[in-house]
Amino acid sequence: MKLLSNSTTAVHPYHPDAPRHHYGIIACAMRFFLPVFSPYYEAFWEVHKGEDPHRVFGLASIALVTAVNELRSKGKCCDECDDRDGNDDNVHGKGEQHGEHDRDYILPIVAIDVAGAESGYPASDHKEAFDLAHQSFLNKTVHAGEAYGPESIFSAITDLHAERIGHGCNLFRWDAIGEGEGRGGRSKSNKEKEEMTEDKKRAYVENLTRYLGTMRTCMEVCLSSNLQTMPELEGDLREHPARKMIEEGLAVTFCTDNALVSHTNMVRELTLAAEAFEL
Repeated sequence: MKLLSNSTTAVHPYHPDAPRHHYGIIACAMRFFLPVFSPYYEAFWEVHKGEDPHRVFGLASIALVTAVNELRSKGKCCDECDDRDGNDDNVHGKGEQHGEHDRDYILPIVAIDVAGAESGYPASDHKEAFDLAHQSFLNKTVHAGEAYGPESIFSAITDLHAERIGHGCNLFRWDAIGEGEGRGGRSKSNKEKEEMTEDKKRAYVENLTRYLGTMRTCMEVCLSSNLQTMPELEGDLREHPARKMIEEGLAVTFCTDNALVSHTNMVRELTLAAEAFEL
């Protein structure tokens, strides 16, 4: 860990008078998990044996946000320090290993995310956790609209206070409304949306798009990743919905998603975008 002043803000190299921009780690929760995912999740399932699985998913997210808040708080810079009694000098020999900003040591976590299967594992499972994150001034991003219809994006912004949407590729898929599953199968709200007329579905998407644009909710577009997950593109990024996102005036950013799996980097992603959308 490094000092907050050195690790989470940076002066623009060419415009030193520009505002400092915060950056850091995004802690990611799971929409769902199984005991076999890791020893931690195995222990978590054991502790909450008998609970409704969706409640367990939400509790794990609450635990994550609680831990994040602890790590973000000013406090110990190492295990030997006791930030409460002010006796750092006794441990480190007059503090020669520590500077005057010791109490600024934090883990630079700037946001909370949730990812994983959308259909059958609604964002609302994690509402309590994201409410806590919202009250703690944590930024919120949610993977939504990647393998589910526009209502998943709606749920991300209404249930989880999402300021950024991971992927959002199905934003304009009015024809996909009502196709996904809610908690435990076909929910009442899904059935109602499925029974909407075509005009109402189109209006739903239009209103959602307008809201995202007005609120400047950022769409995180991952082109290389989507070439692997969206066979309907047939390898042609010119057909990617990011084109329409840009045309609609939405806030769009290009990301790697998973640089290792997609064998990519930001230079490649921006190059792909520039070529596909003639930017």
